[in-house]
Amino acid sequence: MATTTKRGRDREAYLAERQARDEAAASEMADPESPILARLASDDPEIGERVRGYSLRNQVMLVQQAAELGVSLRDVGTFNEWTARGRRIITGQHGMRISRFRGDDEVAEGKARYGTVVLFSIDQTRPADAAPGEQPAAPAEPAAAQPPADAAQPAPQRLREALAHRVRAAGFELADDPDQTAPIHIDHARKRVILRPGDVSPETLRALAATLAALASAPQ
Repeated sequence: MATTTKRGRDREAYLAERQARDEAAASEMADPESPILARLASDDPEIGERVRGYSLRNQVMLVQQAAELGVSLRDVGTFNEWTARGRRIITGQHGMRISRFRGDDEVAEGKARYGTVVLFSIDQTRPADAAPGEQPAAPAEPAAAQPPADAAQPAPQRLREALAHRVRAAGFELADDPDQTAPIHIDHARKRVILRPGDVSPETLRALAATLAALASAPQ
């Protein structure tokens, strides 16, 4: 009779957890009334530039996990990144997991196309030279890590572009029409999603999220 080893059970639990995270993020992105999308569309100072540099799915997953852990997203980093910045992870802290796209070389070595990256909030770190029981303190410059190239763009514009990227991935072209009156129009025959130029209003962002949900659920 076949038996399941502890390592096998741990692997199954990990895969089930990752699937649950992916499904929760997908559900959030498909909700036009999502409070998380609304937060990402705002200039919330508690969401740092490092977080905004990740894909929309990873941003959503980070907001969800940060809420569960009770930590902020002012700044995040991997174990090694925090070490390089002179900080240590506080003992007993659990990281937040996001997906990472692997390159062709790694896939050729037999690794899955997507891997996992574990990030820690600055709230989960302390200075490397601090005593174990010392109160954690934020570094003088919380945003010391390299910000994303589009950091100068307002958050609503970045969210619109992230949603637009996912619409394109669904096989639809995005087009701007200055004569457009409604926030958004879907031309199924030509596979086009038509927007008002430069419109990043909450109404349009919600409509774009709803469009993405409709395209994802439509029969192929």
